[in-house]
Amino acid sequence: MDRAVAAALNAQKIERRGDFLLRPGAVVVPRDRSKVSSLSLRRPEMICPDEINAALRSVLRDSFGATQDELIQSCSRIFGYAATSTQLRTMVLNRIDAMSQEQSLATQGDLIVLPQQSH
Repeated sequence: MDRAVAAALNAQKIERRGDFLLRPGAVVVPRDRSKVSSLSLRRPEMICPDEINAALRSVLRDSFGATQDELIQSCSRIFGYAATSTQLRTMVLNRIDAMSQEQSLATQGDLIVLPQQSH
């Protein structure tokens, strides 16, 4: 498997982002894991940071802004979790912080918004 991954990386058929492999240029879409039969695939650490970013943008596009807690809960529901674990909460908070530092998210009072919504 490692040789196949290395070959695909060398051929630029896939790219590595941390522990995750993605197709170059692929649109990352948040996936509902509620019906996944494999418990290991339901673990929060199996969610790619890019997928969390996509969930955050989706929530903010639909709601025109949300508090930090609302974002965490909404992302959790998008991924198919009935309850938000401490681990998932931390992962979403980390992505909110990273996206804020990258200026992919902005604040408007108590709300987090997409930058184009802050005008």
